[in-house]
Amino acid sequence: MTHCLLDWDGSDEDGGYVHELETQAPPKRKQKATGNAQQSRIPQVQRVLYYAIVTCPNTVRMQITISSPVAVTSRLPARRKNPKSTLPSPPPTSSPTPSSPTRPSTPVRRSNASSSNKDVPFTPYDSTLADGKRQSKQSPATKGLLDVANVHMRIKVANEEAFPDESGTTQMAMASFIEACQEASAPRRRQRFDKDKLYRATVISIVAQRTWNLRGQVKTKAQQLVPTHYGLLKAKNTPANVEDRVNKLLKKGQFHFRDIEKRRGPFGNAIIPALIAAQWLANSTSDAAGLYSGQFNPVSVQLIALVVTSIECGLVDWKTGSRVTKGNEFSYDAYRPVYVRHLESLEKFKKKEPAALASLQRKIYDEAL
Repeated sequence: MTHCLLDWDGSDEDGGYVHELETQAPPKRKQKATGNAQQSRIPQVQRVLYYAIVTCPNTVRMQITISSPVAVTSRLPARRKNPKSTLPSPPPTSSPTPSSPTRPSTPVRRSNASSSNKDVPFTPYDSTLADGKRQSKQSPATKGLLDVANVHMRIKVANEEAFPDESGTTQMAMASFIEACQEASAPRRRQRFDKDKLYRATVISIVAQRTWNLRGQVKTKAQQLVPTHYGLLKAKNTPANVEDRVNKLLKKGQFHFRDIEKRRGPFGNAIIPALIAAQWLANSTSDAAGLYSGQFNPVSVQLIALVVTSIECGLVDWKTGSRVTKGNEFSYDAYRPVYVRHLESLEKFKKKEPAALASLQRKIYDEAL
């Protein structure tokens, strides 16, 4: 390192200059060699600084230190080349190809905890969340599972049993939540469902509500379609005409034939696929769209029976010649016998003409799209 002492005659005027007063160089130090590499010696350089600047009557004495470059050597051993890694590579994973689930022939029954989730720990259920048995009060994880379970429950109501009794409703709700846990890979919630009675009761109560909720939606859509489809709102109609028309349509299920007057094509009336489209295929988030479309193609006989039963309920509203909805509840007691009657007719159809019924089931789905 070199130390230079300079005099500066400087101001903002021309003619000044800087000249070196003295130059001092520190003594040289001996450098040790490290390893096999001999450190290069860098000579100390004395530098003279001469620069023309402005003249100033005042003289300023300053010291400028000029550093010379110094080689830096590491005392660490020489870096070794990294050997090739001997860790095994993770096995390749393949993502499953999404496919539409097939319709189960029977409801999924609740089974004992499997070995995969037998000892899975779960957080205790907060009993305050059970008040009112409302989905909105549940934790985010449970609410997400309930969303999936509700879809499974609506599909079961549509394709397996539209008017289950209390025991059947409980079994369907339990199966729906278990399927949701399996679909979402949620063993902890499944374990809590199996072990915690309050949690299980709350979940079952919430999912079971989809039963009458779905039936109410189907009935509402039938009430919207029935008057225009069967011509009950024509200007020339009188209450007597409407009453007569409705009674003829209801006689022996004449309303669901493709040709109403000649009673040809049972369960082939155009209102059936129209109602299915309105309820189950209205948009991309509908139950029969997307992931669960395979559950509805072809249309099940249970779904046809539910739709036809709701249409009959919509016609009963007009039985007196004008629309009266009071007292015509789409309930288990009032319309399960009607639903069973239409199921029995479809079973007879299947036994007599299985190919024709299978073709009709596919046709209804195609027309509903």
